[in-house]
Amino acid sequence: MTAGGEMSVTVFDRLCADTMSGLPHPKTVEVRWQARVLTGCGGDPAELIQGEPWQVLEVDGRRVDDPTRLTLSFSDDGRVAGIAACNRYAGRYALTGEGLRLSQLAATRMACEPGLMEEEQRFLSAADRIRGFALTREGSLELRDGTRVVIRARRN
Repeated sequence: MTAGGEMSVTVFDRLCADTMSGLPHPKTVEVRWQARVLTGCGGDPAELIQGEPWQVLEVDGRRVDDPTRLTLSFSDDGRVAGIAACNRYAGRYALTGEGLRLSQLAATRMACEPGLMEEEQRFLSAADRIRGFALTREGSLELRDGTRVVIRARRN
């Protein structure tokens, strides 16, 4: 009970996109007070990308040859790592109210067949442009450079 009347807060385990930044959150929050209903987002957005590795399906709108050879893993300590078609890579990520950014990624330097090397370069270039993310209704991860999807991934 507040001085202005009864207030209730309900938290739903339902994806919510912040209306100002577009940043997704794992929870939808509903506040009821004085015949008003206010909705917003809650929970840590990092929970949505951390955990099991993501397999990359598309880079800059082009399907990848083998999604198991392009992966992304976001850890809870701010690290990102995976396979970039040919080489392993690692770096850091920062998730703020403004979006998601990856540090410059460091990769091993093994030589592979030209097609894999080209796909790797497209992936690393796209990763450098990431400024945010979204999740689709189907559960795919969209890494964006603003409004444009530069990397699309899924979990097994």
